[in-house]
Amino acid sequence: CMGSIISASYAAENSNKVRSVTLIGPAGQPGALPSYSWLARIPFYGDCLMQFWGDYELITALSHHLQRYKEFPEYEENFFQQMQYRGLKAALLSTIRYMPVDDSIQIYRQLSETGLPVTLIWGDQDQLVPVRYLDSMLKIIPQAKGHVIKNSGHVCNYEDADKVNTILIEALKSHK
Repeated sequence: CMGSIISASYAAENSNKVRSVTLIGPAGQPGALPSYSWLARIPFYGDCLMQFWGDYELITALSHHLQRYKEFPEYEENFFQQMQYRGLKAALLSTIRYMPVDDSIQIYRQLSETGLPVTLIWGDQDQLVPVRYLDSMLKIIPQAKGHVIKNSGHVCNYEDADKVNTILIEALKSHK
């Protein structure tokens, strides 16, 4: 998701150090963030919101990460462990404020201009960054190859690791 923005940006700026790029459920489509996310960008107010409402929002969103959420009880346990780290919510708030999570089209255009091979992988049941954005990404990055994982959510690399790994291995082999 947000890691795709970082990966695409790095590859666009350092294409001489990269052979190919794989993006899984890439964030950055206009209008993908909830309409109230602008509130988080207000100094002090956003901090208070994240402090008091952030836990609820993050935990509630967990069920949207995976299509078959109930099959992976350890996913929630692992997430709760991460939430114990001091600074996690501050880092997420900083991401909302300073990363173009709601519009990274320019970054993806810059990636396209490098000519690097790009593999896009999406879960067909992704509720965070819906698969309907795949078509627009293929237009922005015409050299990209799109793959859809059936009955899988946003974190398809976790939910269907074998299927995603097969795609990754094939992409890596073809871009030696």
